[in-house]
Amino acid sequence: MHRLHRPVTVVGREPRATRPDAALILLPGVGNRVSRCHLELWVREWTLEVVDVSTLGTQVVVPEIGATRLERNRPVRIAPGSELDLAGEVALRVEAVDEVVS
Repeated sequence: MHRLHRPVTVVGREPRATRPDAALILLPGVGNRVSRCHLELWVREWTLEVVDVSTLGTQVVVPEIGATRLERNRPVRIAPGSELDLAGEVALRVEAVDEVVS
């Protein structure tokens, strides 16, 4: 599980920061279908947006609704319970976590 504590997180097989405050999530052992920098996760106040920056695409799978392929470089708000399918090779589940900051 990865907690998103920064405004943007880059996910991929060899992710690189797109800005100085970006976090990185490395996906070890994935094949070349997953791009080096495959997607960005943006935390905006109380919402999460995903931006596909890959070559082979990302789908958002919402339970009981189905899959939607993301347009490259277009932010899309996603809800807890959604699954991100990276080029048919890796699936990531989005979950909300209640956390008290002291």
